[in-house]
Amino acid sequence: GDARVVRWATTTAAVGFGAALLVGTPLAAIAGCAVVGMGLSNLVPIVFRTASRVPGVPASHGIAAVGTTVLLGRLAG
Repeated sequence: GDARVVRWATTTAAVGFGAALLVGTPLAAIAGCAVVGMGLSNLVPIVFRTASRVPGVPASHGIAAVGTTVLLGRLAG
């Protein structure tokens, strides 16, 4: 289920980030960032699906809230 995917995705991202930091070469940094992206990209559909199923909140409002947060994160840096 979702919990298992989240655990594996965050573990993958953490390993990639750790490898990029510990190895310390440009190639390791690029590969580590790629692994982080592969791990975290799996979370996007889960977050949007979960936002559409919040009790008492219309699905469109939940998805819009997540989308707005993503956009603000991109603008912030």
